[in-house]
Parts: sequence; C-alpha cells; structure tokens
Amino acid sequence: MLPRVPRNLLIVDDETVLCWVLGRFFSSAGYEVDSATDLDEALERVKRGRYDLVISDLRLSGTQSEEGLIIAERL
Repeated sequence: MLPRVPRNLLIVDDETVLCWVLGRFFSSAGYEVDSATDLDEALERVKRGRYDLVISDLRLSGTQSEEGLIIAERL
C-alpha cells in the first residue's frame, strides 16, 4: 500500500506575499491550504484543524517559531 499523501497544509510566514504564492502553488497541486502570518494565528489554526504538514518560517518577526512548532506538535 502506498503511503498517505499529505493533503491539509498550513503555511506560516510573516510575509503575506510568500504565503499567497506558496498557497497558490500547493493549491494547484491539490492541497487544501491555510496560512497564518504569525505564531499566535498559526497555533489557533492548529487547535481548530488537522494539518498533515506545516511549512513555517523559523524567523517570524518577534517570536520564537521553533518553540511554537514544538507546542503545535503536541496539540
């Protein structure tokens, strides 16, 4: 049996244009895409939804993104 392909994707980046470009790219490849522009928004989205994959900028302005991703992994 083939492994399950991730279909629900969260993009986290404080550059909205980059979120938009990546969102369009992955949407055209068949992914369901959400985006967040800061760590708080990303954590709220993770609490409300199920994501197979999170793509995140590790240098979000004013936050410790690596710590946020650890928190998100535990949710």
